[in-house]
Amino acid sequence: MAGIRRLRARLRLWRPRWRRANLAALRLFLRVLPSERQRVFALTIVIGVLCGLAAVAFHLAIRATEQQLIGRAMSASGHSWIWWSILTPTLGGLLSGILLQYVVLDARGSGIPQVKVAYAVRGGKLSFAHSTVGKFLIGTLQIGSGASLGREGPTVQICAGIASLLGRAAALSRNNLRRLLPVGAAAGIAAAFNAPIAAVTFTIEEVVGDLDQTVLSGVVVAAALAAAA
Repeated sequence: MAGIRRLRARLRLWRPRWRRANLAALRLFLRVLPSERQRVFALTIVIGVLCGLAAVAFHLAIRATEQQLIGRAMSASGHSWIWWSILTPTLGGLLSGILLQYVVLDARGSGIPQVKVAYAVRGGKLSFAHSTVGKFLIGTLQIGSGASLGREGPTVQICAGIASLLGRAAALSRNNLRRLLPVGAAAGIAAAFNAPIAAVTFTIEEVVGDLDQTVLSGVVVAAALAAAA
């Protein structure tokens, strides 16, 4: 009993010291940890570079797939190129339709309406596995097999998905996470077409819908970085 009492007395003496040490460590952590505004600025730069590289990778993947699928079909010997040119887009569209129906449902559509919904309704949240990776693979397959589709919409959705993933990883608030989607979209368009000014106007008109000053600054920075990358 005497030993237990002495142990309790020692613990009582150490409790204030532990509290002071914990408070000091918490204050130091809060000083070192960047504020949310600083995290948003840093993410804007990172998104501009990463989304620019992702857009270029998407378009290079489309070119490589075109050479392997529709390019070979159209250069087949004799009159067989006619049948291969018809069969290749048909099989590519069939496989893409199966994947969209049963595997990656969020990758349906052109890509721009999905980003608009995520910006206006979902607080900037996009599924990375379906909206980004799924859109990248299916867009490459569809366009590379000869489907009459554009690459602008998929590029916007892919880059917006990357921005959403980074924003969630940085534990941003709903408003700041929402503001990162246009940043990713503008970076993708700027890198894909080497047109940062057109990317800014396109993003403000199609994704944001109004001239929001808090969004515009990030969009301009990301578009410039992506075009340079």
